[in-house]
Amino acid sequence: MKSKLFTVIMLLVAICFPFVVNAADLTPAYLAGTWLLGDTAQDCKDPDTEYMVFRKNGTFETGRGGKAEITGFWQINGDAVDLELLTSPAFFKDVIKEAQVFQGQYFYFDARMVIFDLADKSFKAVGLLEDKFNKTIAARCQ
Repeated sequence: MKSKLFTVIMLLVAICFPFVVNAADLTPAYLAGTWLLGDTAQDCKDPDTEYMVFRKNGTFETGRGGKAEITGFWQINGDAVDLELLTSPAFFKDVIKEAQVFQGQYFYFDARMVIFDLADKSFKAVGLLEDKFNKTIAARCQ
């Protein structure tokens, strides 16, 4: 009986171990730095490149062309990154013309990114902001 129990436990460990290792890779040290979002074939220096910077002090920014459009705080929560963000829709007036009316107005949001398929220089994520889901690929900038 003990040998069957031991076998079952070892089988469960073997099945679950890859998931535990993957989740353990998501650390503040792993995320710290600049990540290119979306079209990972772009160059990190391209002005149209969307990027996200995770800083070691728990702050972040996202933007395009070196201009921050969203800023806030981040914290790892299991296999997800919780984000508290501040932005103005007016920052996106080049994409959404109607956003110009929000000039000087800022809004606070909570968001969550579930991170998966971690590799040394890339990961995939599904983001949840209010009731909207978005999927993206991120590649580390050098």
